[in-house]
Amino acid sequence: MAEHNLQKTIIIARRRAKKAHAAEHSSSWKVAYADFVTAMMAFFLLTDLAKQIIHSVASVLKNFPNEIAVGGHTDSSPTRSEQISNWELSTARASSARRELEQSGIEPNRICRVVGFGDKVPLFTDSPSDPRNGRISIVFVKNEKLKLPDRLQWLMNPPEYE
Repeated sequence: MAEHNLQKTIIIARRRAKKAHAAEHSSSWKVAYADFVTAMMAFFLLTDLAKQIIHSVASVLKNFPNEIAVGGHTDSSPTRSEQISNWELSTARASSARRELEQSGIEPNRICRVVGFGDKVPLFTDSPSDPRNGRISIVFVKNEKLKLPDRLQWLMNPPEYE
């Protein structure tokens, strides 16, 4: 039998990206990245001063058994990103404040409500676009512990903000 000298040929295929396709998507990742960064910044909204104030408030609230409601607010100016609205921004503010309260020693089970109000409850009603409308509200619930039916009623009809 004759020896068969079989050689395996390795073929390396090199594919080049079509320039028309690459040009079409060359900046889309930059837009997506900018939207991602903007959204992530919403989660880190509290300045050092705001954190210090929340820590000071928490040091007082720790001495009482009352439940705590946290609200986030924005002014009526549209956000700079199409990916995040005033609703998401205000909710992120409220959640950031809740985290700070908990990190300051407030028991998580004392926080009965965390809500974003968007621009619907302005502090300066005559000037809804005033940047001072962007804030956090920490409401000290008067009742020490609300019973479940009362708590559900309170959640459905929160107290008026002044």
